[in-house]
Amino acid sequence: LESCSRITNIPLTLTQNPCDPNPSEEERERVRGVLSEWEGDHLQNYLEKVNAPGSRVSSYRSNSPTGSTVVSFLAQSNNNELLSLISSFRDEVDKCFPGRFSWMELSSLHCTLRS
Repeated sequence: LESCSRITNIPLTLTQNPCDPNPSEEERERVRGVLSEWEGDHLQNYLEKVNAPGSRVSSYRSNSPTGSTVVSFLAQSNNNELLSLISSFRDEVDKCFPGRFSWMELSSLHCTLRS
């Protein structure tokens, strides 16, 4: 995201046992629902959502028409290896497809969190 109306930083810390080896059925169903968007006939519906108006670079460079979102900015993770891999990937894509893609600044790279 390159344009934010408000940023609230919430530190995420891991407990000693961050992963519950036995998630509830509700959590399992939630994961199945997200993954099913990539399967069979659902993939076409998913692609229509991704390619819908508002899913363009302008939605990252100006305020989102859909409201607020929760993201984790990758640069704040201090994971230099990840940021280096992303930069190398961009360089290789640009070699193959010069001028085709519009990249975000590294400081804007994020992972959108779903609920």
